Amino acid sequence: VDPAHRFGVGGLLLSEMETAARRAGARKMIAGTMAGRRDAAVARLYARRGYCAVENSFIKDLAA
Repeated sequence: VDPAHRFGVGGLLLSEMETAARRAGARKMIAGTMAGRRDAAVARLYARRGYCAVENSFIKDLAA
């Protein structure tokens, strides 16, 4: 993908969420994602926006 077109819908949604949070008086934002095929791309998006990774979560279905 052309680097000029990488800031897409995800970045726009993140910008809107940040704006709404600031207007509501928030001082920090925590964003979570579900694991999937685009993990690396999502991590790059958040990193470009100034977010830093702070934890990994793992889930196991014990009923299976």
